[in-house]
Amino acid sequence: MGYDTTDLKEFTKDYISRTEKNYDKILEIYCKDNKKKSENVKPEVFEVTQLINSLLGILVMSFESVKALKKNQMNPNEMRDINKKMKSANENAFNELSNVIDELKKNNKFYDSYSNDHEKDISEIAFVRRLRNSLSHSGNKGLRFFPIEEKDQDVNKIKSIIFCDEEKNKNEDAFIAELSVEQVARVFKSLKLIFGNFEDFAEYYDLSDYQKDINTMRTKMENVYKGVFTCKKKDLELAQKKFKGNLEKIEKDELYICSTIVYDELDFFTWIFQSCGIYRLIGPEAACEKMKQMIQKIVI
Repeated sequence: MGYDTTDLKEFTKDYISRTEKNYDKILEIYCKDNKKKSENVKPEVFEVTQLINSLLGILVMSFESVKALKKNQMNPNEMRDINKKMKSANENAFNELSNVIDELKKNNKFYDSYSNDHEKDISEIAFVRRLRNSLSHSGNKGLRFFPIEEKDQDVNKIKSIIFCDEEKNKNEDAFIAELSVEQVARVFKSLKLIFGNFEDFAEYYDLSDYQKDINTMRTKMENVYKGVFTCKKKDLELAQKKFKGNLEKIEKDELYICSTIVYDELDFFTWIFQSCGIYRLIGPEAACEKMKQMIQKIVI
């Protein structure tokens, strides 16, 4: 069953709902497998891996959507406004998210040196932002989350996950939180309920542009082609500099027949006119016609 792309607010909610259903199904299969562990049957699925994947999906979809609402201006005032909207979307789930944060702080499983994160009434959206960074990029060190395994009845099991967010240009972690798997699941379920009811997603979607954007993207992909031209030996070095590793060449007498992948037809024409002298010899209109004859479009 496909998504309803005629209403992108519903698309966002539908994506979040499907993510939760997929996780619940994997968890159900895992629980059945777990009952067979005495029979030495290896699990067919990995519930913590699916939990991390599901959390990543909801974090990225939700946080990027609320960032777009604020035109990517995530200063304390904007974050405070998002926090209020999160609470309005589902107060019980919002409070559960707050409870997890409080538990982490109480048990010394939390560190945050970002000054803005400690502004009044923004701790929940700040927490969401840091988790999202940890799973998505988090600076120069790459992804910054670390599953922690412990022995459980002679079997290694993931018991907790450490999430880190590296502060930009400082090469050190400014946010660290160690969540138990149970806490990660609570955060995931809370975010599903909050952002699954977040009405403001609709504010920045312009449905009239949706199909136009798709058509534009497809046109760009379809119009990638190979430009084929001839040039003299003295011009070959210029061509190699312009098109770098994309250039293929075949020597034929004193001329070279060259081909390259072209993403910008106008840029390609302009370069050929200027570097190979066609423009100067026969004028712009004639050069354009000449080039159209020389170019062989091959849709990739």
